[in-house]
Parts: sequence; structure tokens; C-alpha cells
Amino acid sequence: MITITKAEENNTAGAAAMRQQGAPSAEPENRQYLIAGQSLVFESPVPALAAFAETDIVRGSATIEMPADTPRPMDPESAELHYQGMAQFENRQQQVRCWRRNNILQIDVADRPICQVDLENDRIHQFNNRSFDDRLNLEVITGPALIMLLAKKGVYCLHAGAVSTPFGNIALIAESGVGKSTLSAPVNEQWQQLSDDILPFSRHDNGCHDTSIFIANFPQLKLPGNAVAIAPPPEATVDLILRLSAQSSEATEFRRLGKSEALLELVRHTVAAKLFVPSQMGSLTGFAEILSRATPVVELTYPRDLRRLPQVQKAILNYLQAGLF
Repeated sequence: MITITKAEENNTAGAAAMRQQGAPSAEPENRQYLIAGQSLVFESPVPALAAFAETDIVRGSATIEMPADTPRPMDPESAELHYQGMAQFENRQQQVRCWRRNNILQIDVADRPICQVDLENDRIHQFNNRSFDDRLNLEVITGPALIMLLAKKGVYCLHAGAVSTPFGNIALIAESGVGKSTLSAPVNEQWQQLSDDILPFSRHDNGCHDTSIFIANFPQLKLPGNAVAIAPPPEATVDLILRLSAQSSEATEFRRLGKSEALLELVRHTVAAKLFVPSQMGSLTGFAEILSRATPVVELTYPRDLRRLPQVQKAILNYLQAGLF
């Protein structure tokens, strides 16, 4: 279980004690959500994640054990600068810094400390007391913060759209702006969207060297309700991974990637991989190797003309049905 807490408006000992005891409110609300196959318990309800609320638990029953010491922003003088770069939050590119002290990482956006991630205790602590629904809070918590904890549990998230077809499920990996949201948008029962932007993969060992890799549901913050209309069913798998080329072409063309190239593309398109600690990077590489062996990774080059999109989708369906990879 992953717990998410935040700064208190009135930081009194009484309020902290009530939270630690899990004291029920006058109107208990569901604060527990199932995301990427993992239970998340927030300190307060998150309406933006209503589509992921766990319905088979007693409302208000989840308790949160508060840390002995209230987490405070790291002093840059005593912390390691783990990562620095630009990333998109609140629909614009902003500077991101990640600080590290032992097993705790802190994410700053535009020089504002947003949260800390406790890798040892599976906990995220938000520094401001605004709602978890606040756009920046939601993007950071369900983005890099959560994804770092999922990686610890063997769940890796690809920057990918995904669709369900009569011939199997397809993941579409690409950089932002290349077209995966457009191509993965739902059309009809033959082309149903499973993911718009982030797709979690988890490995399950069944013994005798038999490994299955399943996909799961995850918040899609660019969509209405922050969720796809049809979530991936339990134990859903991906039959084909298409790496969308940034180049346009007159015809729809497919090129199967070699093992090394496929592995590198999967690592490259893993969300928040630049924030992973060394042990997580080693595990990610091993996971990408297994996934690239189990699932064909194919480069797709196609015409960038919305009027021809139905033809592109038909070509993909024919390719998948024929098993030409």
C-alpha cells in the first residue's frame, strides 16, 4: 500500500494525533484508489481520481500512519542534486530538480518543493496544504512521484497510448507531440482506447521460466474524468508495441526493431526513468529486455494527414491480424 499525506493548514498536535489514529470524519469518504494494480491511500479524498476509487472497501476505513517527524524540504547544502532538467507541468515546460538524501527523493518544480518520496516506506508527502486535486500537485503525485514507487514494486510506466482491437492490444510509444494521443483516440469497437499518455506494465512470474507481462489502468490527465472510457481488463497483455516515427511518409510503413534497438526504445520511453536510483535502473533494463523479447517492437512511419487516419488504422489492423512481424 502506498500512502499520500500533505502539510496541515493548522499544524496542531491534536490534528496530527487524529490523523495518526485514523479518526473518522462526520461523513466518511473513500480515500483509497486502485492505480496500476496498487492500492493508494490519500489523507483526504481526491475527486479527480474518482474513476479509480476502490469500491469493495468500507468507506472511511483506511488509516494512515503518519511519520514520526513531519517531512520538511531538504536543504540543498546537505542533499544530493539527483536530477535537473525541463519537463512539462501545467501545460508548459518548467524546470524540475530532484534532490536525494538516502532513500528519500524530493521533487521541485520551478524552485518550489512539491513533495518528497520515501522509497523505503512507500510514502509520498506533499509540502503545500492545497488540495490533491490542484493541477500541479496531481500531475507530480500521479506522475514522477508515484511512478518511482511503482518501479520499486516492479511496475514500469511507458509514455504510451494504447488501443484494444479484435486482433490484440497495441501500445503506441512516442515523444510528446508526435501523435500517440491522436492515433490512440477511440473510433469504434474495433479501435478502443486503453491509454492516452501513460501505460503501466507489470511482470508476473508463473514458474518454469514462464513470465507474463500485464498492463493496468492509470490516470490519463488529458482526458475528461482523467480516465479512459474502457479500462484494461485484468491480466490484459500487449501484443504489439509501435514506436511512432516523428517523420511523415506517403505510405504506412512498418519496420521491426532489432533486440538492442527495441530495448533502448523501451527504456527511453519509460516515464521518470531519469529520476530512478541506480538499483531501479538495473531492474528497468532487465524488465525492458524481457518485454522486448516477449513483444514485437515495430517502428511505424505514416502520413501525417488527419483525413488519412482511418487508412492508417486499417493498415495497422491488417498488420496485426496477419502477424507480419
